[in-house]
Amino acid sequence: MTRERSPPIGSTVVIEDSFYNVRYLYLAKLLTLLQPRKIPPEFNIIPFLTVHDPEGDIKTLASTYVESAKKRLPPALRTEHLGIIFIRLLHLLAHHPDFSTAHDDLLDIVKYLQFYLDLIATQDNVSLLHHLALKAKTVRDAESHSENFYITAELAQELIKKKALEKSWTIQTYLGKVRLPPDILRPLPSSEAGKEILKTTYLPEETRRWLDELGKAALPKEKKERKAPVKRKAPATRGSGQPKRRRKKARSHEDDEDESAGEESNEEEAEENEDSEMDVDEKPPTSEDVEETPRPRCTRTSARNKTKLKAKNRRPSPQTDPDDQDEQKGESALCSRSTFAFVHDLT
Repeated sequence: MTRERSPPIGSTVVIEDSFYNVRYLYLAKLLTLLQPRKIPPEFNIIPFLTVHDPEGDIKTLASTYVESAKKRLPPALRTEHLGIIFIRLLHLLAHHPDFSTAHDDLLDIVKYLQFYLDLIATQDNVSLLHHLALKAKTVRDAESHSENFYITAELAQELIKKKALEKSWTIQTYLGKVRLPPDILRPLPSSEAGKEILKTTYLPEETRRWLDELGKAALPKEKKERKAPVKRKAPATRGSGQPKRRRKKARSHEDDEDESAGEESNEEEAEENEDSEMDVDEKPPTSEDVEETPRPRCTRTSARNKTKLKAKNRRPSPQTDPDDQDEQKGESALCSRSTFAFVHDLT
């Protein structure tokens, strides 16, 4: 009997490599092995790590595989290959190279979990996923005694509750038995340690407040109360039963003169405003007024950080001199040659 083996932590580095060809070739090769089930089902967590990829086709390729696997696999294999692996995803995210307890970094972890829940969570398996997130705080990490694993478990619990609230799902007590993977998790040393872990909240205060606001936003909106229509009074009637007609007030000659005088004054004010607007002379901004921001040369960053930089730099770049353009072309050619050599050695 072979022992189960979790995907190595280095898989997160490869699937989020800064070179597009490395990420695409690795995912394509992985999917050719996952579809015929030639490798352990634990490697199904790798496609969910593409949520931060700056190129849309890689994330689309991963999503397409997951949707196809959900339809192709029978219920028992679907639970084994896509459901039980949720506990391994929590463990892998706890050991992510960019993991930290800072609020902004935890929001990146949230995106991994939301991507998984959007593709996998249903009314049929939401109780299982919530059960796995709860069971994570009854064991300890086999590789380290850090609290990162408990932080990802608490994040998963809150996001599952929010998902169930949005979809009007009921999270029931899971009655089945789940065997947690022994290669990454260990039992706690004592029952006292387990009670202490269960009653301790490991999420930072700022992230807890953010999750509370997220939960309030998921609440179903209350229907607005309809106001009762205002009843109209019946018009006064004559003795014969017919309503009285209102008499129209005759307009006097003075009212006509006041209206014509008001129109003439409005026209004069409009002409003065147009004259004042025509006198304004603004100079358009030139390229000298815009400061150029330095760009690192051939900097190797992960796909996740690449996405953050792309979002920050979504503004028109200033004009550059011809000498600077030649220098940038030389740098891009150097980067492309190094990328080609790296991918050629890899393949």
